[in-house]
Amino acid sequence: MDDSPPRTASSPPSRPASTGVWEAEEAFVDPEPIKRPKWGIQIYDTRSDSGKNMKQLKKLALKIYEDTWDERSAMGRETLDRIDLYGLAMPDDTSPAERAERCKAHNVKEITARNETGKGDFYIPRIPCRYPASGQRSILVIDRPQAEWDEPSQGGFLHVQWDPKAEKTKAKGGRSDLDRTVSAERQEDEIRFYRYEYTNQVPGVLQNMRDGVEWFELNYVDTGLLEEELRQAVEKGLEK
Repeated sequence: MDDSPPRTASSPPSRPASTGVWEAEEAFVDPEPIKRPKWGIQIYDTRSDSGKNMKQLKKLALKIYEDTWDERSAMGRETLDRIDLYGLAMPDDTSPAERAERCKAHNVKEITARNETGKGDFYIPRIPCRYPASGQRSILVIDRPQAEWDEPSQGGFLHVQWDPKAEKTKAKGGRSDLDRTVSAERQEDEIRFYRYEYTNQVPGVLQNMRDGVEWFELNYVDTGLLEEELRQAVEKGLEK
């Protein structure tokens, strides 16, 4: 198993266009932090050849961004988002469940690391963003060759979701046998995933993943709540 750190390509690239879509510049330079969308959708490419070429990752990030924009942004086109694409290669025979667990584990660490910088230009939001205190997380995982992305009932994308608060609840001690039984049942629900086809289904999944993004900008970013969350993350990191 390859445990090397994944490579990451961020999309959208460079500068905002008047249409509300981000234009690609030839050099594919990331936008300045002050202009970069705060809302970042997390996608992992776990195919066995993923992450070997940064240009390929950037090309794929841009492809997904452009292919899905029309449906993804159906509600809230004036508020842009970005796609963070990670190359986390795994053997071809890796099960969907293991892929989901490994990508989740990496994303949890990535969230902590980014927040502890105190900077919000590569922020990883909670899902749904109308309720940022909910703690729910959501990522997409690519696990099949591109030629198989649109196979009926198969597809090449896993939508992985989990709730960190459920894990924290089970970590607390002093519970009865009944509590432990309930927790054991909830453990199955901590991480769940569903398979989707690319062309017909993934754009709708991404639309749901950015549902309420305008609320997030107005009520979480502009009011200073995001800044406060990051300040607390920095303080917590210093206590380690």
